[in-house]
Amino acid sequence: VTGVLEELAAEYEAVVEAALSAGGGDGVVLIVRSPPGAAGAGGASLAGRNDKAVAFAFTYAAQPAGAPVVERALTSEGGAEGGMAGGTRLLVWVSSFPIVYAGEDIAVTWG
Repeated sequence: VTGVLEELAAEYEAVVEAALSAGGGDGVVLIVRSPPGAAGAGGASLAGRNDKAVAFAFTYAAQPAGAPVVERALTSEGGAEGGMAGGTRLLVWVSSFPIVYAGEDIAVTWG
């Protein structure tokens, strides 16, 4: 898990760095909630201080159809078992996972 999180953090840092360096030091990272339904295209314009403005197009992704599916699950040691004392880290790969914008929108249950 740690490697995956470090890789994701590095990718995020690269996006932020590219955004900041592209505009001569001024940059914006914008997260847009995609509308429900099919994927498509949209556009937006932003206005800032000193009468600076930018317009751009973007493509948004549709929510996956159907319920999420657990593709693979195992412990961080690579097996499918853990001790009765607990504390075993689980790695779970899920496909068709819906787009989530806040951690509190995710619930994990077992059983």
